[in-house]
Amino acid sequence: MFKKITKIVFVNLIVLIIFLFIANLLSGGILKIYPSVRAKLTTLVDTNYQKDVDGKIVNTLGSNRWRLPNYTDKEYAYKIFAEFGKLKTKYQAFTGWSRLPFKGETTTIDQDGNRVHHHTNGAKEVSIAWFFGGSTMWGTGTDDNGTIAAIFDEINPNFQTINYGETGFNSRQELSHLVNLYSQGKRPDLVVFYDGVNDVGILCRREIKVPGHSREQLIRKKMSSGSRYWAALQIVLVEYTKTFLYKLRKKLFPVASHKDKYLCSCDPSRAELVASQLVNNWRIAHNLVESFGGTFIGILQPVAYIGHARIDHVKQDMEHPERSGLSAQYEALYPLIRKKIKKYDFMFDMTQAYNGDVYIYADFCHVSRNGNEIIANMINKIIVNNIINNPSTLAIFDQY
Repeated sequence: MFKKITKIVFVNLIVLIIFLFIANLLSGGILKIYPSVRAKLTTLVDTNYQKDVDGKIVNTLGSNRWRLPNYTDKEYAYKIFAEFGKLKTKYQAFTGWSRLPFKGETTTIDQDGNRVHHHTNGAKEVSIAWFFGGSTMWGTGTDDNGTIAAIFDEINPNFQTINYGETGFNSRQELSHLVNLYSQGKRPDLVVFYDGVNDVGILCRREIKVPGHSREQLIRKKMSSGSRYWAALQIVLVEYTKTFLYKLRKKLFPVASHKDKYLCSCDPSRAELVASQLVNNWRIAHNLVESFGGTFIGILQPVAYIGHARIDHVKQDMEHPERSGLSAQYEALYPLIRKKIKKYDFMFDMTQAYNGDVYIYADFCHVSRNGNEIIANMINKIIVNNIINNPSTLAIFDQY
């Protein structure tokens, strides 16, 4: 009798393992081909620009952004977003992640994971400028030479400007990156932090602690998966199935209330914590940079939910179910941050920079080149005004 029960249990266990393996295999296949299928369906609507530079059908995150009225050259705009969809990241100590090297027609990532642009410096003496931020500083929506750092470099040929922006980074990660660079013996003349979108949009999320970042849960999960054999078994039997079911649930049952996802708009203590951390990170960065003889600038960046910019063309993105409740976080946090930064002469509010009737936004926070030109010119004016008011700062600006 015992042998019979054991045999039944064993057979059922084998059947279960085979079922889980097949389901996992199918889920992995669906996850792999879905982007291409979706892109091909889009191609049926317009076959002109739904192929990448190699002629392959590709998926771009937010693929319709290249169609926006911001972009006059639709084919080139498509390439920008197509190449963005090909970028990959790796784990990076202290900051979380960085991009792998990439060389495309519109996007270039060097061996250090930084986005690079054509330097226009022509001066005999070149000062060093470091620009930090999230994807808006990195330049999502523009080519290499359309980022804030690249345009500032173009305006100031006596600067060598390095773009240290990285998708998803908040001010705490930027501070860690800054410390890493100083610990390597590198020294800049100017450091710019461009923040707000990720500090609010990510750190107001219920599942993320402060300080934290957007991939905190993912890294914790990977580290707590037990032995490598158990982890391998999970990948073979259930990993892709879990991912598929998670994505399916998000599609079929989007978050009904932002109270389930975000905290800041309904929890004043969390709002205060997030706002204070941003300002404190800037203060620490300022003290570090100033102690080595450099100049630091912290900028509260624009976001489509705040101000009076033209947003009719990106309403669909702003009101997407996945962004449910996001506007309430910025409405709660930005006034608080703006009030705090008024106390410091090295912190600047640029939240109204895109006000007007011009198409600038490519989604709720990213912009086309014309938006980055506005910010780069505003930063340049700050530098010039500081030199006029304080001639001892950055002596290389004697030309002004």
